[in-house]
Amino acid sequence: MGNISRKSKYFPASNQAARLRDMAQNILRTNDPNINISYKRENNTYSKTLNTSNRNELQSHLKTVKSDTSFALIEKDIAYIDNSLLKRADLPALWQKIKETKGLIIDLRNYPGDFPGYEFCNYLLPKPTDFVQRSYGSIENPGTFTLEDPLITGRENPDYYKGKVVILINEVSQSASEFHAMRYRVHPNAMVVGSPTAGADGDFSQFYLPGGISTGISGVGVYYPDGRETQRVGILPDVYVKPTIKALNEGRDELLEKAIEVIGMK
Repeated sequence: MGNISRKSKYFPASNQAARLRDMAQNILRTNDPNINISYKRENNTYSKTLNTSNRNELQSHLKTVKSDTSFALIEKDIAYIDNSLLKRADLPALWQKIKETKGLIIDLRNYPGDFPGYEFCNYLLPKPTDFVQRSYGSIENPGTFTLEDPLITGRENPDYYKGKVVILINEVSQSASEFHAMRYRVHPNAMVVGSPTAGADGDFSQFYLPGGISTGISGVGVYYPDGRETQRVGILPDVYVKPTIKALNEGRDELLEKAIEVIGMK
């Protein structure tokens, strides 16, 4: 924890979840071809020399969970969607496989590739529903912000999804992924499982500081329809679950396990 405390000031982030996420990618950063580490396992301390890799080759920050398909039936009546791989063009065919299941798990521990939320909610929701409000700053009158009317998702749909919807989130869920979480969460039988998201939603506005230093901020305010903030807070789960070292060593996904448990509850 001492190393984390010393380096925190060098990692700007919207909240602590995002800061620790970014620090994890850099805590062992080096220009050397290998690095010596000490680690603990089952109360024993070990030392090891590791070969290092170029960060751009790893891309480990893009997704927490690796999958090779946008859709799977993880049980005969529980569907799983990887939102990063879901394509809007595939929704009509996938809907035929999803609509009769008792539970749908939507994994947002990633970044959407095709931004499927608008079309997907037309299948999931029973009616048009407010899900977000945004505010905009004024270039002509700096300091003036205008709050727009809530945005709506879904349509009139008597054949909407009647099962449970469980949305998986963590600190990797950022920006468009958080926006998707807000869309999916307005399903009448939805629950969010995981840990707080990055709290960095809103259009990215890039600018340069003196010396040519590039930086940026969220250029649009993002709120729930009731006015609650999402930026710097993140999307907060209904059921808090963080992976444990034990489960990771066993190759288990505890968020997915909890989602299956939630769907099975009466």
